[in-house]
Amino acid sequence: MTSSSFTSNNSTNPLLFVPSLSSLPFTISIKLNSSNYPVWKAQTLPYFRGHGVFGYLDGTIPIPPQEIDTLYPSTGASIKIPNPQYVQWLRQDSIILATINAFLTEDVLTQIMSYTTSREVWLALERPFSSISRAKAVQIRTQLANIRKGSLSANDYFLSIKHLVDELALAGQPLTADHIITYVLAGLGQEYDSLASIITSRSDSVTLEELYSLLLISESRINHNNQPLQATPLVNVATKHPLHHPSSASSIHANFHNPNLETDFYRGRGRRSRFNSRNHGSSTSVTC
Repeated sequence: MTSSSFTSNNSTNPLLFVPSLSSLPFTISIKLNSSNYPVWKAQTLPYFRGHGVFGYLDGTIPIPPQEIDTLYPSTGASIKIPNPQYVQWLRQDSIILATINAFLTEDVLTQIMSYTTSREVWLALERPFSSISRAKAVQIRTQLANIRKGSLSANDYFLSIKHLVDELALAGQPLTADHIITYVLAGLGQEYDSLASIITSRSDSVTLEELYSLLLISESRINHNNQPLQATPLVNVATKHPLHHPSSASSIHANFHNPNLETDFYRGRGRRSRFNSRNHGSSTSVTC
């Protein structure tokens, strides 16, 4: 077996294929610290996948052997020579490792300095920070179970739940739309019971956008119905004809406050003319 034939056979093996990348641009803006692993991973994961080198991190691109066997041309004896694929792999892995290190804060970097390959560093970061993420996920779920709308506006209430849901997704535990809707409805007061009935009685799926719109509409109707009615006068006195005597207004006022007026008014039909004669030339009406 010649060296050329060995290299040719290995190049057809997909497990030994090594992407040929000379460098990776440093474009990640958030560095990893003790509290932002989900956000950091959300940036770095598609970054390495997009450059075709995530196989170095998940182990699908294995480390090639450092040496390979070949036959000495003159004697035919088997000898070992450096493996050119390992040289290429080591070069690329060193670039990936340097890129990861550039994405770490100094405190985190000191914890992984002893590791020599990008996969070792990736796993060393994943183990402890994933545990932290799981603990945070439990905390977020507890917050979702206890959140209440209270005095919050419908918009602020919905966005506060959406923020917790996004954090949960970054922690590796995304929620379905039905679960999110359940949390939203559970935190509403009794005044939103009609909305809950509409949502739960629908046979088709309700999107989060629809829920948000219905929530705003319900809030608008509730606020409208809770507005106090304008106070209106119980008795309106309207003068239909202009008064002929300057003293008529004061006379009417006096009659309404005359304690004997009610007695005179109800004494009999014949005496009713006495009331009218006192306001001769004017006509008043009482509207309730």
